[in-house]
Amino acid sequence: MKYILVLVCILPVLQLSAQDLDSLKSLILTPEQMQEDLEAYHRLLVETHPGLHRYLSTSDFEQTFKEIKNQVDEPLPFYTFYQLLAGWSAEIRCAHTQLLPRREALSFVKESCNLFPFFLYPIDDKLYVLFNGTTDTTVTPGTELLSINNRTVAEIQADMQTFHFRDGNGKSVIRRFLQGGYFSMFYYFFIEQPSQFSVQFRKNNDEVLELQLPGQVYKTTERNYIGNPINSKMLSYYNRKQKNWDFEISEKASSTAEIRFGSFGGKGMESEAKAQQAMQKFMSKAIKKMKKKQ
Repeated sequence: MKYILVLVCILPVLQLSAQDLDSLKSLILTPEQMQEDLEAYHRLLVETHPGLHRYLSTSDFEQTFKEIKNQVDEPLPFYTFYQLLAGWSAEIRCAHTQLLPRREALSFVKESCNLFPFFLYPIDDKLYVLFNGTTDTTVTPGTELLSINNRTVAEIQADMQTFHFRDGNGKSVIRRFLQGGYFSMFYYFFIEQPSQFSVQFRKNNDEVLELQLPGQVYKTTERNYIGNPINSKMLSYYNRKQKNWDFEISEKASSTAEIRFGSFGGKGMESEAKAQQAMQKFMSKAIKKMKKKQ
């Protein structure tokens, strides 16, 4: 496929840095190019996806295919076509079926995109600033985001759900991608690619704050996370070291044990065998402690 790569594994946590060199923003695709990619994507899904119709019936899948086919009979901007396919892909409800604009998606985002410069965190259908990635000091951690470029947070979240991959009807994956570098990247992919952001915030005292901000490369945003003094207290919480595998008896319920896994690998586990041995050792100790505490 010339312009679209599909079906990649779940992305690792993103460390993004970029310059505004995105040639896709000005790319206009011909009907022939889009038809070719659309047919190839359809064939790839039908021939290789093991759970294609678990949540999407064959008739609905083919109907969407026909609808997209009817919409690509004239030249379209790249991101318009991309979003048509991303919406179709999201209907499959498979978190391992992802549609990304380029083969090297991470390096593309790192090197070519001006992004929204705040680290957000979702709570109760609202989005709050966790870190300010600009040099502005008026937007403090805990400030609520109200809108971006006249789109409310509710509208943005609804759009994310339309385009974003997930398993079944669960929302946990959507919540994960509403925060941090993921939010900035998928806002850029699924919503718009602006050079400027008109942003409304609500501060803790209910004051509404309006700012005009340029999009910026992530290396600048990341540098400002550390350099902007209003982030210092939040960084002290966020950067606390935690054990990769942790076991403790709950303080709230003495008959309950809590086991936390940061990942299934870790330092010194260069092979599957070493990881298995370490996991067995950890779990044996945990079960011994649980038996002792009954």
